[in-house]
Amino acid sequence: MGTDPFLADVAWSWLVDGLASRGARYSSPSGTATRIISTGYGELARQGSGAKIELRASWTPADADVTAHVEGWGELLCMLAGLPPAGEGVTLLSARRTRT
Repeated sequence: MGTDPFLADVAWSWLVDGLASRGARYSSPSGTATRIISTGYGELARQGSGAKIELRASWTPADADVTAHVEGWGELLCMLAGLPPAGEGVTLLSARRTRT
């Protein structure tokens, strides 16, 4: 995924979509999406290859209630972590097991 040339565009769209899905009203969206691709050599060869995405974003909420903005940001974090979006009316089951 990290080598996908559209990763930065997708990360930004996940933010905008997350805000929109929560009904967050805002102006002046801006930011950067940075892809970092690395390969370890020598003493760091054990690390192997890897990729990271860094998203820096800002926007101005249209009102004082930022609940929808925080929820939209949380939705972005879930997408970046690989958690699937939960559809309306869908209850996600916890993957956590209790000890017996």
